[in-house]
Amino acid sequence: ATGAGIGLFIALIGLVNAHIVVATNFPDAPLGPGAWRSPETAVALIGLLITIVLMARKIPGALVIGILLTTAIAFPFHVAHWPDQFALPTFSAAFHADVIGALKWSATPPLLFAVIMVDFFDTIGTATAIAEEANLIDDQGRIPGIRAILLVDSLSAAVGGMLGASSVTCYIDPPLALPKAPAPACIPSSSDSSFCSRSSLPPSPASSPPPPPRPPSSLLVS
Repeated sequence: ATGAGIGLFIALIGLVNAHIVVATNFPDAPLGPGAWRSPETAVALIGLLITIVLMARKIPGALVIGILLTTAIAFPFHVAHWPDQFALPTFSAAFHADVIGALKWSATPPLLFAVIMVDFFDTIGTATAIAEEANLIDDQGRIPGIRAILLVDSLSAAVGGMLGASSVTCYIDPPLALPKAPAPACIPSSSDSSFCSRSSLPPSPASSPPPPPRPPSSLLVS
């Protein structure tokens, strides 16, 4: 049920970014159908078709290639554009977490729910997927070292929160490449190196990436 709920949520985000579903001003019907002739919808559907073809042909990195091709298509449709200026990264939100406010009873239940749903299930899902692909699960269905995994993930989430970032948790990319990787142990290291090198660069063109390239991957992943 949790996996289905998360999948539906991701699918809804993709439909909203594609303008297939739009917000309305009616409280009884907060969502409604969008305009199918809008350029955002056209770019999203073209990108969805391209990504489906790439995945059907089992091309490695189909989702990433689909995002890049959809981004390129978005420029002629005037849906994506280069930023007027490149801004340097800022750390103004670091060490401004309202810890006292988060400990208040009125804020604790929704905070715990958000942390458990986003962080805990992401971590468990990622660890389970990687363990299954690597045949690391024992006869009793347990993941070796799961306590250490959860400890590192919780510490990362705490540090990320103090630095003003969104919840720092495990990402699901490694199991997608694990079966065909010549050196699976190098995947997390290369991904982390890419994230670190990207953190010192200015924002990429069209809001990294713009909303139109996101719906295809969101709908397919969901």
